[in-house]
Formats: sequence, structure tokens, C-alpha cells
Amino acid sequence: NGTVSLGDSGDTITVPSGVTFTNSGTATGFGKMLQIVSMTASSEVNTTNTTYADTGLTLAITPTSTSSKVFIMIQCKTTGADNSSDRGGKVGLQILRDSTIIYGPIATAMYVNSSVSNENRQSQNWNQLHYLDSPSTTSAVTYKLQYNARDNQAWANADGEPGILTLMEIAG
Repeated sequence: NGTVSLGDSGDTITVPSGVTFTNSGTATGFGKMLQIVSMTASSEVNTTNTTYADTGLTLAITPTSTSSKVFIMIQCKTTGADNSSDRGGKVGLQILRDSTIIYGPIATAMYVNSSVSNENRQSQNWNQLHYLDSPSTTSAVTYKLQYNARDNQAWANADGEPGILTLMEIAG
């Protein structure tokens, strides 16, 4: 029952590929969840613009360490309409950290039956987005989901279904 020390303070220890560590003791902090913040946006928003707009899913978190990761989970129902074709309209989505796009833009859509009248050609899609970010700061960062109309019209938090944004800080 002795103590084993590897190197001195400030040393770098290299572990070769294929090595597995097993923690049978009390050591903690490896990938530990440090904090969780969450919010919902229940107001439906609508746009006919191709310029990205806020969905209302906006939330700030202040990492406790520059080595922390932030795991982003978003659930948002979108609807798109394209009144000139036999398909539902596309909705564009992107995730921002402050003013920087970190995920996307992506387009989401579901196709509908071509026998539906033009004015009712809408698609609805539950979007579940996940992204692991490395903000490298201990200052507050704000994450948000934006959307746009890739075709004729788009809605977010559609049909009264609230969007949910959850941020989890993971120890680096």
C-alpha cells in the first residue's frame, strides 16, 4: 500500500494508443458534469426571409474552466411551406456561440403528398440537434438556435410545441 508518483509538477506523461485506465478507487473529475442550464421557448415564430432569425432558444452559460466542454442539446419543431411545388418547404437551422456559427447551416424538411393543395403543402419536423463545443473561456457565452425559410415560409416552435435548449458543462 504505497504511493506511486509519475513525474513532477509540470511534467507531461504520454500514454500510448490502446492503453486503458481503470479507476477502482476514489479519483473523480474525469468528464464530470459541472453544471446544467435549460430553457424553453413556447412562442411560435414565423419568417418568409432567407436571412437567419432567432427562434427564441437563447441561453448563456459561464464555464468554470477554459478546458471545459459545453454539450448542447436542442429540440425544436419546425414547419416549412413551399406553395409552388409538390413538396414541403425547407427550413434552415444553425447554432451560434455568441455571434459565431458553430454548427450548420443545415436544411431540414419532410415531403408531403402531391395531392395536397398548394397553400397547405407544409412539412413538419422534430429537430434534435447535439453539438459538443470547446469555448475555451471562463467568461459567459451565449448559445442560440437560428432558422430561416429556404423556400416560401418557415416556422419554429411550431404548432405550440415548445423548443428546448439545454447546455451541460463537462470537465475537460
